Amino acid sequence: MSQPFKAFWTLVSGLFVTQSAWTQDGLLWRVTGHDHTGYVYGTMHTADSIANSMDSTVYNALYRCNTLLLEGDMGALPDPHMMADLMRMDQTTLSDLFSPEEFTEINTYLESHLGVMGMLLKDEVCPIFIMLMLQQQSEVNRTSMDHEQFLEEAMDMRFHRLASQHGLTTIGLETWSEQMEKVTSIDLQTQAKLLLETTRGKIFSNVLVDDMVGSYYRQDLTEMANAVDTSDSLQMKMYDRILFDRNDQFVARALPYFMNGPTFMAVGALHLAGERSVLTMLQNNGFTIERVPFAFLKYKPTK
Repeated sequence: MSQPFKAFWTLVSGLFVTQSAWTQDGLLWRVTGHDHTGYVYGTMHTADSIANSMDSTVYNALYRCNTLLLEGDMGALPDPHMMADLMRMDQTTLSDLFSPEEFTEINTYLESHLGVMGMLLKDEVCPIFIMLMLQQQSEVNRTSMDHEQFLEEAMDMRFHRLASQHGLTTIGLETWSEQMEKVTSIDLQTQAKLLLETTRGKIFSNVLVDDMVGSYYRQDLTEMANAVDTSDSLQMKMYDRILFDRNDQFVARALPYFMNGPTFMAVGALHLAGERSVLTMLQNNGFTIERVPFAFLKYKPTK
């Protein structure tokens, strides 16, 4: 899988009335209603093998279902050259979006953290995709410190492979073009400010990422939701596009599957927390939501 596509895939968390924000913690949820039982699972887009060390509870839930719903269609990955073209800015470079001092700061940071790729990116790629490549590189650096912890198969790909082996039908809740549209709908000026905040450690810093990963393995949705700085208008613009707006679409497209047969839905864990969450919307549509406990077998809590 190409570097630009990996970065894009990492990115990518008003049809229903939300009665209240989902406040319970957990990653695996039983969804019962309309004469069927299914499940919702909160994933994390990471190369960390701990994320795939769930005990048999999660896999048994998957195998009880007929359909797997993922964020994107993993069986029909887009052409990487087409993706690269879509990620490029039109008649604009990074230097056009920043003051000379800011551009020098960002240029130095990119060359330091991304090497040759950083030198190439600054002339053509939209700022938000550069930001996500920095996030991905940080994740690779974090997991590569422990070779036993690094895993090349992302959780989404693992679910897709296991579903295929067990005869489930896999459906993508979005097309790749729809995902791309959500990201590129953020104006370039906002993207530029987000990139600058990223290079200054205000977004996706190592400390924030470590805290988020720890919260995930503790299955603490509340802590994960609290990591989203709702007071930062720039970050909220991004989360509105790539998280909350997508929840509406996810549930609208998932409902027919949950109503017609056993369905396993796997989406990023942040889609299960906070305002306009997937779980709240399902509950508001007549389903009973119950937490299903399980453990990450490789997770060792720090004191």
